[in-house]
Amino acid sequence: MATSYIPKIEWLRETQTGDTSTGTDTILNIPSTDTLQVGMVIEGAGIPTGTTILSKTINSVTMSADATATATTVSIDYVFILEFDFPNRKDPFGQEIRHQGRATVSKSGKVQVLTDYIQENFSLTVSFLSQSKKEELENFLITHAVLGKSFSYFTDKGDSATEETYALDPRALLAQFKVLTKKGAGFLWETKLKLRRVL
Repeated sequence: MATSYIPKIEWLRETQTGDTSTGTDTILNIPSTDTLQVGMVIEGAGIPTGTTILSKTINSVTMSADATATATTVSIDYVFILEFDFPNRKDPFGQEIRHQGRATVSKSGKVQVLTDYIQENFSLTVSFLSQSKKEELENFLITHAVLGKSFSYFTDKGDSATEETYALDPRALLAQFKVLTKKGAGFLWETKLKLRRVL
């Protein structure tokens, strides 16, 4: 029986120091919160799994859960995470490798082919997206990926060893969502993302 790998995407991961206190929902004394955003997942010692940023000030953030430990100048990670619920409908290891190069003619008249870079192309087809997952993915595409910024892709959300850094294929910047079926008052969706990375 084949293993079903359920992927995830992470972006804008960064580490900051801060102070936590048991039973409080605030991280204090962060050097700078300029790049932190509401909705980011917070990861660190004494931070419950799934905790996110609710609001921020110039040097503190309010969390969606209380800290379970007291610590001073502790390293804390902030990141956007999108975990899918079902496997990629395409073979998760079905990448296509392409050489990007150019041909030039030397003084002697011989044609020389120069390889500029080697590019890996990969199609990610995710299905049965709930309305909330669709909106998360759209937010990721609009605010990050379509700007050409890279992100981390994990073939399996339970295995950090499969992480690779990708960008969206510039030929397909905006994903096309299609309705698979109606569910309750909403729908389940499917989309195909074309990813690329330079090897």
